[in-house]
Amino acid sequence: MLMQNSDKFEDMRDRLQEFSARLEKRRAQLASRPHHKTNQHMGHLVEFEKEHQALTKRMDQTDASVWEQMGKTYRADLNGLMNRFDKWVRYVDEEYKQTS
Repeated sequence: MLMQNSDKFEDMRDRLQEFSARLEKRRAQLASRPHHKTNQHMGHLVEFEKEHQALTKRMDQTDASVWEQMGKTYRADLNGLMNRFDKWVRYVDEEYKQTS
């Protein structure tokens, strides 16, 4: 299990990869469950993917000499992204339950 409070690059990279897998899994789930709002949900998913890519790019471009200072910021950004994603997933799942 990953340490949630770690600012180490390797730990953050692992968390980003895990989040990427969650995004892919959600994309497959949405594609397999036709719904009148599927296009809208896919649009939201694309926004999460863009944020994920931007954070990954920022991390990759960060010099090791400033990583210790930036690690906390990146962790907060990733935690915020993951929290918003989790909230959105719960909303979408509830919407599917109500219309099933």
